[in-house]
Amino acid sequence: MARIPLITSRELVAEDKRHIVDEIAKEHGKVTGSWPVLLYAPDMAGRIAHLGAYVRYGSELPFALRELATLAIARELDSEYTWGGHVPQAIKGGVREQAIQVIATRGSVEALTQEEAVIINYVRELLRTHRVSQPTFDSARELFGEAGLVEFTARIGYYCLLACTLNAFEVKAEELIYRTSDQDGMPEGQERWFCTACMKAFPVTLGQPRTVCPEGHRMDDPSLTASTPKLPL
Repeated sequence: MARIPLITSRELVAEDKRHIVDEIAKEHGKVTGSWPVLLYAPDMAGRIAHLGAYVRYGSELPFALRELATLAIARELDSEYTWGGHVPQAIKGGVREQAIQVIATRGSVEALTQEEAVIINYVRELLRTHRVSQPTFDSARELFGEAGLVEFTARIGYYCLLACTLNAFEVKAEELIYRTSDQDGMPEGQERWFCTACMKAFPVTLGQPRTVCPEGHRMDDPSLTASTPKLPL
């Protein structure tokens, strides 16, 4: 349970501010995550939502690289809700499960691609040391260009804002398992599913959707859309 009552409906906001709730719902699809906390300050929430709409939907940075960065941010700040909301999007958008595993376990980036390593190292250095080393900065500038790197760095700041809100007010996530888009190499009659609580893939017999992974993590929504997973801490 969150530390304060969450604002889960527009009726809980002053009448002259309810248009802000409507705008957030329009821009982000739903009013969940950090918004039920941020709406205690509706004018601020509206401005943050406007920025967030650009960060999530208007950015010209490649989607897979943006999602990889978001997961790295969530991991460094132990933001379960952000992690849970973006793992499914990341995999569907082409982020490799090996890279997600490295982020989840705070592992070495040596076996990853150069792009993956640059993004993860940049996020890790900035959030751990509050600085970015010259070699990492130069690699990121080569990857994104100067304008892209400015946007990429600002993106880190945006998700830090959300994660700090979620963590401070203890807005919790739930567990989730789902069918992964990567089905290469699976035997006939089986599908590959993925648990974002234990960060492992496992086989499922066709026609028998799972609600519990082999290690006992459970999902609450059979549609795979309403729950978010716990981050392995």
